[in-house]
Amino acid sequence: MTDEIFDKTNGSYNSIWYSSQARFQRRLKSLIYDHAGSLQITEETIIFSYGSNSIQIPKDSIKKIAFVRSPLSWGYAIAISAFTILSIILFLLPNSYPIGIFALIFGVIALIGYLGTNWVQIRFGNSEGQENVAYFMDGSLLGWGGVLGGTHHFFETLVKWNNYRESN
Repeated sequence: MTDEIFDKTNGSYNSIWYSSQARFQRRLKSLIYDHAGSLQITEETIIFSYGSNSIQIPKDSIKKIAFVRSPLSWGYAIAISAFTILSIILFLLPNSYPIGIFALIFGVIALIGYLGTNWVQIRFGNSEGQENVAYFMDGSLLGWGGVLGGTHHFFETLVKWNNYRESN
């Protein structure tokens, strides 16, 4: 999985999603990321490139690297609740047992999708001394690459690169 998104020749990750702090904390969102692109790790800098733009984070400005879960969005909460309630109702109705199983499966998939959606949080300072926060996730397989462990591997690589340890 990780070998598919990590290009060992130039130290870069493809299919990376970036989220700003504002989008990350938003409870109602149609997309969970601001930009999709690639992230390159050089000796002294992390460079996230998307389109013709880039975000550069110098190694010496990084204050903390953490592995975090995004807040539960209203969309996920409604989907999980609706599929759970629908599956219970359909299990109780005659001749709707197969549809109830189908609804339960979708509810479980939605729950796994939420519980497995973790991000790499990087806290860093800018030239004015203000703290910025950036969030990155393995976006391969429409985001399921992160759920299947790609984001955690990406996190471990960044921690080793920066010689930081998550405090929790």
